[in-house]
Amino acid sequence: RRYLSTDLSFQARFPELIDRMLRAARDADRDLFGDVAPGVALRPRVVEYHSVARGGALRHRDHYDSGSVFTVDVMLARPGVDFSGGDFVAAGAESCPFEAVGDAIIFVSHKYH
Repeated sequence: RRYLSTDLSFQARFPELIDRMLRAARDADRDLFGDVAPGVALRPRVVEYHSVARGGALRHRDHYDSGSVFTVDVMLARPGVDFSGGDFVAAGAESCPFEAVGDAIIFVSHKYH
């Protein structure tokens, strides 16, 4: 895992991407989550890059993102081309939502994943 937001360099280098992710989170809140954070000023709390090797997994089964409102996960590899297998697991999710590079999933951060 690499933290990309420690010195705000990710936000400075990719402001349009940050804006798109924040808009998507706000839209998901309105359309899917019942507008749970209408007055909250959204901003990135942490930007991480995860690389998972064969047999890898999250160490903590009941992990959630404490201190965040929403979590946005973006697929940066090509499922079925760059890797095979692997599942994104989250409370209430029935299957892996990632089908292509750039696919994203947005969920309220207190959900286990």
